[in-house]
Order: sequence, then C-alpha cells, then structure tokens
Amino acid sequence: MSEVKKTDHSAAVLASIKSQVPTVVDKYLGTKLDDALLRILERHTADLIKKYSVLPAQSLSRIKNLKRVRKRLSE
Repeated sequence: MSEVKKTDHSAAVLASIKSQVPTVVDKYLGTKLDDALLRILERHTADLIKKYSVLPAQSLSRIKNLKRVRKRLSE
C-alpha cells in the first residue's frame, strides 16, 4: 500500500494571493480615478458651454447694438 503524502499548499496559495491582489487593486483604483476624472471633465465642459454659449436671439441683438454704436461713432 502506498502512502498518501499530505502537503501543505497554504504557503504557495498565500504567496500567489499576495502577488495578485496589489495588481487587481491598482487596476480597480485606476478605473475609478479614470471615471472620476471623466466626470470632472464632463462637468467642466458643460459649465464652459453654459458660460460661453450665446443664444441666437441674444447674438443678433448684440450685433444690432454694435452696428448702432459704430454708426453713432462714425457720425
């Protein structure tokens, strides 16, 4: 009858887990940072659009006012 060897693989498993966990955590945190940066950029872009966009009616009235002012200055 052959003997069954009992080997403790817990040290190998623990070493494997220790080597893989930092990589997984780094990737997870990296994607979270990417998502956060993307949200910040989208919010900033929306704020810039709101700040600098001009409605067509507003721009038309501004152009008319500028023409009036230029006409008065040229007289």
